[in-house]
Amino acid sequence: MASTETVVKEMKWRNVVTPAGGALWCKVTEPDYKFDKQGRYETSLVLNPNEEATATFIDMIEDYLDKSAKTILETFPERKAKEIKIVKPFHTDYDKDDKETGNVVLKAKSTASFNDEPITISIYDAKGSKLENFKKKIGNGSTIKLYIGFKPYYLNGNIGLSVRLKTLQVIDLKEYVSDDSIFKNETGVEDTFSNNTTVDDEFDF
Repeated sequence: MASTETVVKEMKWRNVVTPAGGALWCKVTEPDYKFDKQGRYETSLVLNPNEEATATFIDMIEDYLDKSAKTILETFPERKAKEIKIVKPFHTDYDKDDKETGNVVLKAKSTASFNDEPITISIYDAKGSKLENFKKKIGNGSTIKLYIGFKPYYLNGNIGLSVRLKTLQVIDLKEYVSDDSIFKNETGVEDTFSNNTTVDDEFDF
């Protein structure tokens, strides 16, 4: 019988275009080096499982995971196999009040370099045309599609799917604006706050 490592290694990457969903914490124009010295691109995609295309997509991914997990589990003794956990790639979505929205979230990522060669994530517009030198930051709530690759893994008693971000399509952009970009230069505008008034007095946050 082949080893677990060999079985997993021989499983091929599969590629698919996701249904349209909402962007969440999308970092695809510049690498993030906070947790990865090679740099990382990543985004989460919020999907509504009640939509037909999304339901079909979720069923396809989970069916592939179940079949792959069955093959991987066959490399373990029966007692050990019962202890292994299958980790689905879809997570529950919560709103700002920590309540379930009914949606699910799929996270995809990619390293920003391979063998010291830089990697970039190609961005396409709603018409499917590649956007050259796209530098805008894709804000939460933008409508996007992802082109992803996925492949089974086994790690520390868990079987799941690695989800690799390959390219991204922006269907409806809600550009992210940082706090540093909110205010315009108002040099010369008269100060409307009195000396005895604080910001907290003026606005209720």
